[in-house]
Amino acid sequence: MLGKEKTYPIIAKGEYDAAEKYRNVVADFPEVEEVMNDEVHHGDAVMGLLKK
Repeated sequence: MLGKEKTYPIIAKGEYDAAEKYRNVVADFPEVEEVMNDEVHHGDAVMGLLKK
């Protein structure tokens, strides 16, 4: 096992990277903005688990 100090940042990076990909389509599909915001929220939540 790698431990949460190694795995959580990797998971969060995946969430943040996904949000960036959604950012590219928000202009054409405004409803996607909510999904993009959720991805950022998920990344923040995972990183917040390291502070506990």
